Amino acid sequence: MINGAMTRYLILGSILWLLLANLAIPAVAHSAVTAAPWPVAGVCLQPADPDTSIVLRSLRVEITLVETESVTRARVWGRFTLVNPSRTTTHRVTVGLAPWSAGDRFFQPANVQGLRVTVNDVPVTPIVQARPQVENETWPVWEMTFDVLERQFVEVSYTTPLEDGPVPRVAFALSTGAMWDQQIESAAVVVTAPDSFQREQILDAYPADAVYDGQQLSWYFLALEPTQDVGFSYITGQLWGQITAARALVTADPTVANRLALARIYLTLADRETFFAQAVAQLEQAIQGDAANIEARRLLAQAYEERGLAQNNAAYLELAIRYWGEVRALDPADATVTARLRQNHHALAQTLVMQQAYEPALTHLDAALALPAAGSDISDATLIQVRDEARRAWAAHLFANDQATQAVSVLRALGEPYETDYQAYAPALAGLRGQITTRIQASGGTRRITVAWVPFATDALTGTAALPAMLQAQVPQAQVQLAADGLGIEVGLAFGSVTELREMLQALGQGVPPGADWDPVRAVLTSGSLSYDEQDTLFWWQARYRESVPLREPALAASQRRQNLAALIADLSSQASHVPEDPLVLRLAALQSYAAALDRLLAGRVSNQVTLTGATGALGAAVETRLGEDKVLEAQAHEGNLLVLALVGGSVALMVLLAALLAWRRFGSARTDRRKRERKPSID
Repeated sequence: MINGAMTRYLILGSILWLLLANLAIPAVAHSAVTAAPWPVAGVCLQPADPDTSIVLRSLRVEITLVETESVTRARVWGRFTLVNPSRTTTHRVTVGLAPWSAGDRFFQPANVQGLRVTVNDVPVTPIVQARPQVENETWPVWEMTFDVLERQFVEVSYTTPLEDGPVPRVAFALSTGAMWDQQIESAAVVVTAPDSFQREQILDAYPADAVYDGQQLSWYFLALEPTQDVGFSYITGQLWGQITAARALVTADPTVANRLALARIYLTLADRETFFAQAVAQLEQAIQGDAANIEARRLLAQAYEERGLAQNNAAYLELAIRYWGEVRALDPADATVTARLRQNHHALAQTLVMQQAYEPALTHLDAALALPAAGSDISDATLIQVRDEARRAWAAHLFANDQATQAVSVLRALGEPYETDYQAYAPALAGLRGQITTRIQASGGTRRITVAWVPFATDALTGTAALPAMLQAQVPQAQVQLAADGLGIEVGLAFGSVTELREMLQALGQGVPPGADWDPVRAVLTSGSLSYDEQDTLFWWQARYRESVPLREPALAASQRRQNLAALIADLSSQASHVPEDPLVLRLAALQSYAAALDRLLAGRVSNQVTLTGATGALGAAVETRLGEDKVLEAQAHEGNLLVLALVGGSVALMVLLAALLAWRRFGSARTDRRKRERKPSID
């Protein structure tokens, strides 16, 4: 248990340590890993002749890290066992420490200090000379002669600086040993820390099977084909001292200020997931302790921004936008915060476009445009250009996935020429699915017609709820209601003559909504070419219905648009490139989509059905036609008067029966008379 006095000393000592440490490292980058080249601790010995038959049998490299105030150095000692495997031939070979580079790593022998070489424990003096077949490059070398089956030992030691900063990288280029013949039987690389490492100080070790014993980090290999290097990063003692002091301070006194101080240190290691998460945790707790704290939010926004930009990570950029927005809400006068918000919206939009998440990308570009451009490196013109490019990429993606309707709506947002094309060529109908049904019933002296229809395109369903009132206003005596499924209209009309029927249908047609969606219905209702008559005689009832189905006129505009569209497509096809996002290619794709929709429209069929219903029987008729055709529908129904027919039939049957009875009686009387005459005796 720490008593009160000890706690005060710990806090004061920690503050003093943090002040001194911050003076020693006044400006530490948020990311310790940079793109600048960095020196490795060493390389394997190399032969001048890449076709040598000498084998590097084994090696052991020991690297001791030495820290100064600003630089970490590596003291390198290596022992290499070289063997001539030949039983018949001696070899003379030039051996040296060669310059080497791979990616952003390099080794320059000229930079090492205190180079010392021994061969079989005998010191040799390397000679600096030009490197064979490499221009403008020198290296320190020495000669070695191998008898048959001879084994020799080379020891090399030197000191070389590593990269500056609080998190230096340490590596040894094992892959340079591949120039020797055959495999390396055994290899060891051992790194010793200046003070005892804490496991948390060791970062990014590769290969991952390194052995850590509290003081040394080691790699061991058997039968090695040297295709990779070994290395790691580590937190220097100076930075680790800051971390441990700041942690102790937060533990003893978890104020907002102490949490912010610890978070700032963690952010120097923010490219490592563990320390990034610890920094975020401290900043979140600081905000909980002070809801109006701008600094904590600013640090969070910067941390998420840097991580999001470095990784093209949409989630981190969204968090950066969230916290920059909170900073702006607390300090709206800070123009730099607004500029950062625009930058993050722009970066996130580009990341989302790469992920083909076009709709949210456009949302963020619009959000960036809504912010003031003053002080920002990204102009409104740049954002508009990026937005247009995103829309074109989105439209191309939709066209490629057979989503032409949505692609067209995206293109229309770009304005000319897409909007002009849409107005000129896009069909008003998405696709036909219409049906008109007429049913006529006779009841007493009144005839009633019921006309029901569904609209000819899905879009036309919009607003049908208001239709009953509109049609009722045109024909007050009509009974108008929505169909039971809500997808159509049903109208009942009582009429006494065909003239009255035509007048009421004409009035209904005038109440049908304007537009091509309803043109086929309007054409059928208002054609005027409709006849209906009945004959009601003593013995039967007969009804005849005849109607022209005029669908040529509603298709004239679409047919003309289709002809004009075909000519424009043919002209543009000769100019289009093969780039999907090319504005000309997108315009052509939209026009081809309009043409396909018009083709479907003109090929769609409309069905018209009529049913005549009498007292006891019914007969139906139907006709199908497509837009651009006129056809005639005819239906008739016959119904006998059963009562009259029964009376007439019964009378006839009775008369036949009476006639039969009379005939039978007459025939029977004649037979009786004949028999009497036959029995009477003759008087003779």
